[in-house]
Amino acid sequence: MKTITPAFILLVCSISFACNSNSNVVKEQSDEDSLQSLLIGFWGNPNEDTPVWKMDKDSIYYLQRHETYSYKLQGNDVLINNPEYPMWFKNISFIEDTLYFHDADGGGILKACRKK
Repeated sequence: MKTITPAFILLVCSISFACNSNSNVVKEQSDEDSLQSLLIGFWGNPNEDTPVWKMDKDSIYYLQRHETYSYKLQGNDVLINNPEYPMWFKNISFIEDTLYFHDADGGGILKACRKK
């Protein structure tokens, strides 16, 4: 009967740890990519047909003001880099084509609908 050496146990533990570490990195990247893909498109007030903003891969464009800002994803939040004042879409969630979020002031849940 063969015995398991401490070196073999260490090797198995190292491989297991390395695999788990890499899978977490891939999962975080895919979660961020998934949120970003859901955000891309035209969005606006649920009671109006005209879109208010357009989200691209790396920027948000406000159609009526003709202003573009870069944005950054941070978990389930979006930080919009407005030079006058930073804007936040916090705790983003989706139900079908409706985007729900909190603003930075905590003024309740806001929503926007995808426009086609």
